[in-house]
Amino acid sequence: MTERSTNHIPREQRVGAIAFPASDAGNDAEPGGAPSWPAELPELKRALSKSQRETHAARIVIRKLQEINSRLKRELARLEQNQVTALALACYDELTGLPNRRLLRDRLRQTIAQGIRHDKQVALLLIDLDGFKRINDRLGHAAGDRLLQAIAKRLADSIRVADTACRYGGDEFVVLLSAVDHPALAAAVAGKIRQRLAEPYLIYGFEIRMTASVGAVFYPEDGRRYAELLSKADNALYRAKATSRKASIRSLQRVGPAPERTAASAAAVRPRIPISFFEGTGAPTCASSAS
Repeated sequence: MTERSTNHIPREQRVGAIAFPASDAGNDAEPGGAPSWPAELPELKRALSKSQRETHAARIVIRKLQEINSRLKRELARLEQNQVTALALACYDELTGLPNRRLLRDRLRQTIAQGIRHDKQVALLLIDLDGFKRINDRLGHAAGDRLLQAIAKRLADSIRVADTACRYGGDEFVVLLSAVDHPALAAAVAGKIRQRLAEPYLIYGFEIRMTASVGAVFYPEDGRRYAELLSKADNALYRAKATSRKASIRSLQRVGPAPERTAASAAAVRPRIPISFFEGTGAPTCASSAS
């Protein structure tokens, strides 16, 4: 069957590609002979208008939801950053960035667990700066803070990745050594630390030389609890400080640039820095010169 052609329908009765036949009722024709729109078209127009209004309203809601989503993402990012900051303030020293004594307790528990698992000792080194108060009294607390930051960096650079350096408080630091086979290893690490800390510091135009006293204890020989280990380390530190020296300060602005230091001259002027082991370990108390 061939498709019926619409060419015979007058142009006025065709809309686009759709042809509308003339109404059979004569009174449906508009004046002048023009045909009327179908009865369904106004209803379709109303439905289209309603759909357009609903689409516009939905777009407004979508934009608002997108704005809310963006605000929530920003708020979530802010809360996460606050959580990171709060954790850092709770577990790390604000001045030096090292773990503080709260995190020290947790690190010691982890280190002891690893030592038990691998049948190794754990060494705790309690380090105190000799004569640090003199730096604050003479140069001010700002210089003292800069010095503590420099000391903390040297301390962190002197230990292994598996070990931990903490700021215990004031001018005291703690180093945890994991997987210690023999007390000699702790003595070697302490010697490396004291050599690094004994090198001169340049702070605000002053050359500062520090010494550090070290008290060492071992788990489990010297104790099994956190407080017990710290107490015995403090006793060993007290004995070590009996042979300690005070800090020295030299103004480079007054005496001019420091002369070039050779290995021999550095060894000649390097101060004695004592280290003491708690007597329970069987290791002798010593005050050795750095070489």
